[in-house]
Amino acid sequence: MALNDPNYDSDVMLPMQLGPRIESEGAPCPLPHLQGMIAAARETRDWAAGLLAQYENTLSGAKVPVPATITAHIEQLKGKLALADVQLRAGIDLVGQISQEGTTPELQEKAEDSL
Repeated sequence: MALNDPNYDSDVMLPMQLGPRIESEGAPCPLPHLQGMIAAARETRDWAAGLLAQYENTLSGAKVPVPATITAHIEQLKGKLALADVQLRAGIDLVGQISQEGTTPELQEKAEDSL
């Protein structure tokens, strides 16, 4: 809805904070679920990178100098995206190990935590 309405005003604070992760009691997260988490994380990452690119493109067309606080904010967002990339890559690698070699409770927990 927000994409088609320039006057859209969200009724929630953005960015949304995710709630606490709910642990399964005594059972590892199934591999298909971990793979689904990877797919969702990739989609979210691409969406965030696209919004950041739009933000930067908009600022590049500014007719006045961009304030230092805005430039710092962009750099902070780039840093958060880079950190998310590292965590996603680690999660993907761990899930790859699980699917090829089987799992241990420790490896399973690391994969879940990364994603």
